[in-house]
Amino acid sequence: MSLNNIKVIGFDADDTLWSNEPYFREAEEKFCDIMESYMPRHSAHRELYATEIENLEIYGYGIKAFMLSMVETAIKIGGNTLPMDIISKIVSIGRSQLNQPVILLEGVEEVLQILKNKYKLVVVTKGDLLDQERKLDKSGLAGFFHHIEIVSEKRNSDYKKLLKHLDILPQEFLMIGNSLKSDILPVLELDSYGVHVPFHTTWEHEKVDVIITNPKILPGRAHKRNLKLFMNHFSVIDVNNWKRKEIYHFFSRFDEPFFGITANVDVTKAYQKSKDQGTSFFIYYLHKSLCAVNQLAALKYRILDEKVIEYSKIHASPTINRDDGTFGYSFIHFSEDYHVFAHNADIEIQRVRSSSNLFPPGNGIDAIHYSAIPWIQFTSISHARNYKNTDSIPKISFGKAQIIANKFEMPCSVYVHHGLADGRDVGEYLSLFQEYLNK
Repeated sequence: MSLNNIKVIGFDADDTLWSNEPYFREAEEKFCDIMESYMPRHSAHRELYATEIENLEIYGYGIKAFMLSMVETAIKIGGNTLPMDIISKIVSIGRSQLNQPVILLEGVEEVLQILKNKYKLVVVTKGDLLDQERKLDKSGLAGFFHHIEIVSEKRNSDYKKLLKHLDILPQEFLMIGNSLKSDILPVLELDSYGVHVPFHTTWEHEKVDVIITNPKILPGRAHKRNLKLFMNHFSVIDVNNWKRKEIYHFFSRFDEPFFGITANVDVTKAYQKSKDQGTSFFIYYLHKSLCAVNQLAALKYRILDEKVIEYSKIHASPTINRDDGTFGYSFIHFSEDYHVFAHNADIEIQRVRSSSNLFPPGNGIDAIHYSAIPWIQFTSISHARNYKNTDSIPKISFGKAQIIANKFEMPCSVYVHHGLADGRDVGEYLSLFQEYLNK
């Protein structure tokens, strides 16, 4: 996927920017509690859903429409003799929903902060006008957006009107949302782009049973990870016309498609320069390794939902040791500027060492899995891997540096997916890495 032509990015609101569906599920459970003496819970659920769908064309979406559907369903179930206190309780459920806090989803502000400087951002959301405006105001996100579009439905025709209003071509628009039905499929029909960020729970009406092969959609993953993937531009490789097609398919069938090569690199100059600058030797050579990695397409390929993609930038995910003998995984954003990278690394290393968590709060496949083993001058290394999961992330390990023939040498092990990279690529990485170490 290339985003070079994108001018405007649209965001769904509910369950994309902030949590919403759990409040409806909680309200539905309370409704079934109230009606349990009249009808079994599963039947009450079914009746309420049927009423909601029947009322969509009249009431639309949102809390008020949901409240009316609950009242109608209660009357259907309980009849004309239904006590008024039950109706009052149902109305109270709806009123409490309108006063729920707006809880932003993880990573949202970070993504908006980055994207606002390059794209026009808009909100495209369904629901009750007053309620959606209330949530947007409570969220504190309104300042990020150039335009707010609150619609009664998200059809192909609704997006066409929006694009006309924004005065852009379909190819210049990208929509981000949790619903394939409302946020993704309609824009793909217009030849626009879609980024699917699934939420952990989805209303039954928004579910679709389709397999999407359109290259203009980012395959679904967990919420923050998918937003992070979007932030890091990448392109989808057309495997059928790729020169590595047969090689890729051949090795991808292996139980163990990875191979590894270990060689020594000369760190004499790099070690001295890091000491002269008063900086960490580990952070210094880690940066030089990433500089080399980001020059090589083979080390930027990844497999995502059976597609081969190439990232525009690769970051570092090294293991960080703690004083208590444990370690944690980190995620350090790459910058060509060493001082920026070193600052990022210092912050992340401090975070890992001051916590007991194994995984970082933000993680992704747009990284190299790094490890340093400064106690051992190894000549080969193997890695623990889960063969049930598709893994395509290269692993690079560094060993103990020691003086050999008047040079300060350090073992470097490179472990890569053979469907994506060959020995020639590993050799090119080691050569480039040595060049950067010598600079």
